[in-house]
Amino acid sequence: HDVWHTSYVELLIVIVLLPVSIFTACVRTARDQHKGDVQIYLRRMRQPKNAIYEVMKIKDTFECIFRTDFLFDRFSTSWKAWSGSDDSLKSCGLITNEEFDLTATKGVNDCFRRVMEPVSNMKSALCCEKTGALPYGIGVLVESMDPPEGGWTDIFKDEACGSAALDIQSAWQELKFRNELGGVDDRNYKVLIDLQIMSEGAWKLFKGWLKNEYKEQLAYISSKLDTDVQDLGTSCHLRENTSVNDILLPKGFSLTHIFVQSMPEDGKPYQIEVRAYKNGIFEGHCDQLLALIKTAHVEDEEYDEDEDGPLLDWRLARCPINARFALSEQYYQTMSWEDVQLLCPHLTCGTLSRPTFTEFVD
Repeated sequence: HDVWHTSYVELLIVIVLLPVSIFTACVRTARDQHKGDVQIYLRRMRQPKNAIYEVMKIKDTFECIFRTDFLFDRFSTSWKAWSGSDDSLKSCGLITNEEFDLTATKGVNDCFRRVMEPVSNMKSALCCEKTGALPYGIGVLVESMDPPEGGWTDIFKDEACGSAALDIQSAWQELKFRNELGGVDDRNYKVLIDLQIMSEGAWKLFKGWLKNEYKEQLAYISSKLDTDVQDLGTSCHLRENTSVNDILLPKGFSLTHIFVQSMPEDGKPYQIEVRAYKNGIFEGHCDQLLALIKTAHVEDEEYDEDEDGPLLDWRLARCPINARFALSEQYYQTMSWEDVQLLCPHLTCGTLSRPTFTEFVD
């Protein structure tokens, strides 16, 4: 006590805390070991890999919400959102679990997902809604309709495309109403469009589109190392409505991610950020993803080469590659007035007032 200048009370505190620390360390080690054993057990079950992964993910979520660090993280996120710098609504950065396709295991875990939905919403800082009612395409809807007598003519095609455009506008208005977007509430949000690539031929078409239609934007993104370039408001967005085969990509959106919701081998998501890389070009990472899908070792795979055709096409039809295009409010707010005028001349003609984000998206 004389050497360390401590009192008997301080020594008693140390003596009491030492076994407590050892006990908590043992509990933490046992918990981690138990978690690992549970994961091994679930992965060995003869069930779809993506369904097993979803169960593991929701289980981790349920355990996470009772931790102190989770409460501090939610408080920090809410403070940033209130101060106007909501990181969760940026275009750049890794895709969160809430932003992936919420219907990837539809028909397998529907009941379980519905029961655990309040827990998932409690952890998430985002409120996400995915809708398939916005088929933003050129020829898809026309081909899916029954042809009129005499076949398709230009007049019939124009009428069908006009009807499809009205359906898209109506679905968007309903989406805005359900989520209270725009108007008095003025909620901060971002809009995502996923382009599904379900065959090797479609992948080659998309790569050709990258090299030609999106060449300037991709070169600009690749030149900005260590920068959230898709949130800077310049040189990343599509300047005109652009088609990839028969799918129309709307102007103003920027390519942010290439991802697979559920990889064939383990059911886990795989994502590639569209940004500058120190150790290689962006296309190299995409080719690596395609190779991983093709060479994946999948147990009990019901594939027949004679009946199902090429293995890569068969797997992509079940685990498609998605190209994600994003338009965030942060990007729009930092966009120059000249770019806004070029994208929306009907809103900015004869006025100097900047349209709201919702008006811009409309």
